Amino acid sequence: MIYWTPVIGPGNLTLFNGKMFPEWDGPAFVCGLSKKPLVWITFDGKGGATAVDRWDPVRQVAAASPFGPDSGDHD
Repeated sequence: MIYWTPVIGPGNLTLFNGKMFPEWDGPAFVCGLSKKPLVWITFDGKGGATAVDRWDPVRQVAAASPFGPDSGDHD
């Protein structure tokens, strides 16, 4: 379980799977609604999860996000 103090107001969870960033294959990204962070989460395969990195606010990294119509790694 992951929790944040103060709460980030998690808004969505994106499971990443792609060839563009192979080191990110398998983790997830959470975008917060209240503080607007982008949080990188990894899973241990036993039901546990760890927040690996966090970027605040997400607007600062939106251009570098691998998700979007120009990423070339979406359906």
